[in-house]
Amino acid sequence: MKPNLWDAYDSFDREALRTAEMIQNLAADVIELYKTGVELNDPSPGAIQYEQSIGSSDISDPTGNAATNPRRHQRSNQLKATRIALSKSLRDVRHALYNAAAAAGP
Repeated sequence: MKPNLWDAYDSFDREALRTAEMIQNLAADVIELYKTGVELNDPSPGAIQYEQSIGSSDISDPTGNAATNPRRHQRSNQLKATRIALSKSLRDVRHALYNAAAAAGP
C-alpha cells in the first residue's frame, strides 16, 4: 500500500492545499459562467417581420426594451459584482503567492 502524500502535512496545511485546489477548479467555472453572462447581457435587435405592415405606433424600440428589461439590469449588476469580487480575489491570491514564495525561499 502506497503512503498517502497528504499524511505528510499537518491538518492546517492540508486545508490550505485543498483550498488552493478548490480555487483552481472554480476558476474555470467562473470564466465560463462570466462569458455566458456577458453574452446573455448583450442586447440583440429583434427580428424584423417584413410581411407585416408597420404603422407608426407598431414600431418596436429594441434599445428601449433592452434598457428597461429588469432581468438585463439584474444581470448587469451581477456581472459588476463579479468583476469586483474577481479583483479582490486576484489581490488576495497574489498576496498568498507572495507569502508562499517567501516561505519556500531561503
